[in-house]
Amino acid sequence: MVDDDIDPTNINDVIWAMCTRCDPRIQVDIIHGGWSSALDPMCHDTEKDRHNSRVVIDACIPFNRQKTFPAIARASKALDERMRAKWAHELPKGF
Repeated sequence: MVDDDIDPTNINDVIWAMCTRCDPRIQVDIIHGGWSSALDPMCHDTEKDRHNSRVVIDACIPFNRQKTFPAIARASKALDERMRAKWAHELPKGF
């Protein structure tokens, strides 16, 4: 789970949120015995036991710290574009 300011389809944003907003002691849960199907490669016995485990990661700003959580430090879009233009030959494609 991520906050509204994080694009869940952008893996870099999601990993950033996980690294900066998640306290694994209290914001990571493992769900055992979740229903699945024979199409799930993690089911150990797809004929008799179609269960698996899942990890739920809460990468949201903790509710009790909404007002005191540090502001996000970001470069401006103009600076981002200048850096990408300057270092395009060094950066991976699509970055």
